[in-house]
Amino acid sequence: FFFQAEDGIRDKLVTGVQTCALPISMTVLRRILGDEQLPHPVGSPTNEAVRTRLIAELESLGLEPEQQSVVVKGIPVVNVLARLTDPSITGRPLLLVTHYDSAPRAPGAGDSGSGVVALLETARALLHAPDRHQHPIHLLFTDGEEAGLLGAQGFVREHTLGNQQPMELNFDAR
Repeated sequence: FFFQAEDGIRDKLVTGVQTCALPISMTVLRRILGDEQLPHPVGSPTNEAVRTRLIAELESLGLEPEQQSVVVKGIPVVNVLARLTDPSITGRPLLLVTHYDSAPRAPGAGDSGSGVVALLETARALLHAPDRHQHPIHLLFTDGEEAGLLGAQGFVREHTLGNQQPMELNFDAR
């Protein structure tokens, strides 16, 4: 993680990492899941509430999330996508992925609330790091994963970024 850097760059990087470490992940998880911490499977009102809180969290980081609504196998899903890097950065994109829906009988804290928090904290760290990104970096929070990877299928099939063969890192509770 640390590298040979000009004077001051390393200090900025360390300060950024310390700054992003301040929020406690459990606090962020509680904010996303809500006080009730109910199951939020695809298509449910609780899933919509989780998505609304996720979007608010992304906006609080200064990002401009995009919602992708798509129907896969007859089931409507809504993916959330946010670009971390300046649009002038081109090349093969890096896609950091997790899902925000839960199984029908689980609150989704582990699968994959933990992935949601990991991506949010990764975003916080990257936003505080020096701007030396060589590839466009995007966050993708898919919907309908527990129902059969529906959001991922819809993203690859219909979103322009899905057709660019991005490098992908998937954060899930497996």
